[in-house]
Amino acid sequence: MLKFRQYIRTSTIETIIATPGTLNLIIKDIFEQPEIDPFFKNCQFMAEKFKNTRLKQYLKREMKLNADDRLAIPLGVRTRWGTHLKMLSKLRERKQYILKVIFSNDPDIKHFVDQRLKDITDSEISEDARFFWSKLNNQVRE
Repeated sequence: MLKFRQYIRTSTIETIIATPGTLNLIIKDIFEQPEIDPFFKNCQFMAEKFKNTRLKQYLKREMKLNADDRLAIPLGVRTRWGTHLKMLSKLRERKQYILKVIFSNDPDIKHFVDQRLKDITDSEISEDARFFWSKLNNQVRE
């Protein structure tokens, strides 16, 4: 919030209200907070894994989607304010399928799942994973 506070001190009220860049500064500062930044990095990491790797096909198979159907887990982009919410919503909606893929015994799938994905999501062994899923549920409201 430091950058935003400096911006307020050096700006007029009209500039603060009229500048879309101000919203971008606020969002950027929020995402950089120590308690939020790791959470969003983990969400982004998971979304990237299921968007840009073979895990995408396994997730589609688990969800019983056709090859032509879109999986649609968008990546969060800081300059596109709604993308983070969409990413969180899709991860939350697909939680059960994501967990099935990550902890599958299929050797083909295991090859593409790295330890970081397991650490983020395995709430049986990790306090961070319990935090991750509860935070994800709290961030996205129905």
